[in-house]
Amino acid sequence: MVMRAMGRRFSHICESLIKHPQYSKIFCPHCAKDPQLLECVNFFSLYMIPQGYVVDKPKLTARYKSFQSILHPDILKSKGIDNQDYSKLLQDGYRTLFDDVARAKYLLSLYNQDPDSITITDTDFLELMLEKRHGLDHSPQGDIIKLLNSVKGDIEKIKVLLKNYFDVFDWENAKDYTARLSFLIKLQEEARNKLDHL
Repeated sequence: MVMRAMGRRFSHICESLIKHPQYSKIFCPHCAKDPQLLECVNFFSLYMIPQGYVVDKPKLTARYKSFQSILHPDILKSKGIDNQDYSKLLQDGYRTLFDDVARAKYLLSLYNQDPDSITITDTDFLELMLEKRHGLDHSPQGDIIKLLNSVKGDIEKIKVLLKNYFDVFDWENAKDYTARLSFLIKLQEEARNKLDHL
């Protein structure tokens, strides 16, 4: 591989810090001096996970921990390598893929769909969400627990639908149900916080 450094050309043989053919350049300390290399990394490829809405979270977590055990800044420093970008890349990729809403938005962006343009056109759904959120202020413990159980079921149903929409590249529904999932998860978090403070 040939690269430029400080206005001159030099060549080197890539030596990945993680011993896998896929990472010959991504985790080569010499190649990593090019900031554009890490900026364009696909998070699914980074963790060797099939690109799609459903991910194997235990496998993702195991690989994150394994990679950090090699690429953490303190460990690299002990080997004479000053690099914090690898650890940040791993953290960003892990958080994005692990979070159900962030993963959906990331997938949309990979297919040139604007993740910031997602909106809900179903006014009945929006009114129902607002009604449930306002009702939390006056709900007893038992009603909040029932709400949490109901929301949990709704979240799981939407995740199944999202998988199907992404699989067939149905962007309109993928955007709509990503927004719905975001609303439900926020409602779930508010209900849990309310329950914790009763």
